[in-house]
Amino acid sequence: GVYNNVQINSAGKIIAVGNIEYALSVELGQVSYFDTLGTNISITTASDGSNNFVAVNPATTLDYGVSFDNGGTNDGTLAYTGQRTDYFQLAASLSVSPVTSNDKFAFAFAKNGTILNDTRLTYTCRTNLDISIISLHGMVELSNTDEIQIYVSNMTSIDDITVFALSLIIHG
Repeated sequence: GVYNNVQINSAGKIIAVGNIEYALSVELGQVSYFDTLGTNISITTASDGSNNFVAVNPATTLDYGVSFDNGGTNDGTLAYTGQRTDYFQLAASLSVSPVTSNDKFAFAFAKNGTILNDTRLTYTCRTNLDISIISLHGMVELSNTDEIQIYVSNMTSIDDITVFALSLIIHG
């Protein structure tokens, strides 16, 4: 058949149908991490929930990317490589454990290192003997080269947090 205005990536996959400015998008990306020993995320300054966030940066794997890559790193980052500015859905899940019981943490997405305030949530990890599951969602406008990463802060003290699993997905 004849296919007009079909956008195909270098791997031969159809990534959009129509004019590139108005294409039906299937842009999405995913990075993940899993380790039974976990990765310690160092927190050196306490937070009030609006400041002193640090990147959740275990050694992630780029699982899938259409108009997304890992930003040249494997640290929980997804970078948008698409050509148009558009809104995207963000979703993440993490398995975490505090170093110290009863610490209250804030989690959020960050765009280019800046916290997206409307994606923040708080969670109190009751015991350092259990692993808790955190789910984070949001929407954001992305342009070419914008990067998304998960950030965390400790609202109780300067105690660290251990990450055992992470999945970050962006869908346009």
